[in-house]
Amino acid sequence: MDESMTMKKFDLDEKKRHAVLSKYFSLISPSNNIFSLFSDEELSWIASSLLRKEEFELDHRDEWGNWDFNFTHENYKVPYVDELIVQRISESGLRKRNLWPNDKSFAFWLTHDLDVVSSEDPVVLNRLQNKLASNASGKNKRLIHKSFATYNKLRSWKSFDEDPLWAYERWIDLEKEAGFDSTFFVFSRPSLMKDLHQYDCDFIFEDRMKYRGKNCTVADFIEQLSMEGFEIGLHGSYLSWDNSTMLLDQKVSIEKIIKKLIVALRQHFLHFDIGKTPDALINAGIKVDSTLGFNRSVGFRAGTSFPYSLVDGLIEVPQIIMDGALFNHNSLNYNEKLAFLEVERILDKVEKVGGCITINFHPNYLLIPSYWNTYKFIIKELTSRNAACMNAERIIKVFNED
Repeated sequence: MDESMTMKKFDLDEKKRHAVLSKYFSLISPSNNIFSLFSDEELSWIASSLLRKEEFELDHRDEWGNWDFNFTHENYKVPYVDELIVQRISESGLRKRNLWPNDKSFAFWLTHDLDVVSSEDPVVLNRLQNKLASNASGKNKRLIHKSFATYNKLRSWKSFDEDPLWAYERWIDLEKEAGFDSTFFVFSRPSLMKDLHQYDCDFIFEDRMKYRGKNCTVADFIEQLSMEGFEIGLHGSYLSWDNSTMLLDQKVSIEKIIKKLIVALRQHFLHFDIGKTPDALINAGIKVDSTLGFNRSVGFRAGTSFPYSLVDGLIEVPQIIMDGALFNHNSLNYNEKLAFLEVERILDKVEKVGGCITINFHPNYLLIPSYWNTYKFIIKELTSRNAACMNAERIIKVFNED
């Protein structure tokens, strides 16, 4: 863990403050008078929250190199910036904007980080164990991982045709039945081994799998998802957080498969530096980021559920709910009932302010009943609340409308 508590100066001049707030305010209300509802100090606080002043000024990060819920001084459990804006608009009698398509009161963005494509394929497990061996801290640990790698190498000589995770159509068909679609953030393995981190995913596009009962490769699966109308984004590797060349290489590798440009990204492990990552994303051609969430809790990292301009040319749509944060033992460690209650609470908050709830469920948790049942509950709630289904392309269109 980095114990550094170095403070850096956060530069928020009048021009930068006005740029982020004018667009953010315009998404909530069409009035030109909204600036007058706040003091100069309040305006600076709102802009600083959105632009993540506290993350910029404090170098301290968790053991995975990330910013998380326990470092903020704000009440991240609620969209505290949105609530202040909506409250002032209501008190002043100004009109609130109906931002979302078909006059829906709020919106949602369903997303999936594609980290794992199989749970038992010996070829993938061999690759995983070799990676763990290369990063092991001691001789005994290296030996153990090498032994497992050899075991899976021997297993790979036999035919392998079934894997419990090869049932991704369950996610897809659940969403289709509700009339929804989602975005799959796909990991692309770095082309150079020196760029592959121990936290990175282990599959490659040539790995085999099954989709709808037919044998295919991971690349075939991704292409089919795109053809079925699901949006494909980039899940940037752990070390790509400040490297536009690496990001562009990963982005292009997926674009060649789907034959479309990728506009959206979420960094793997939410590995993000507010001072460097935005520029790297822009230089790699990314238009929408959804990394600003928490790994070990759920809530509002920037105090908002609305898309906003993090820097010129990059729209931030913060992740609000992630499956692992709900259930993992080092996170909220909820059971299914508590997860349902938390989802309802956050949905109520986002619906009240009229924002967009961005939800991240990993397909490799498909086999865990509490995860699967919670996702079904989310789909049911979104259907009953009649929210607008968004993806990155639709968010860009809404964001850029006058």
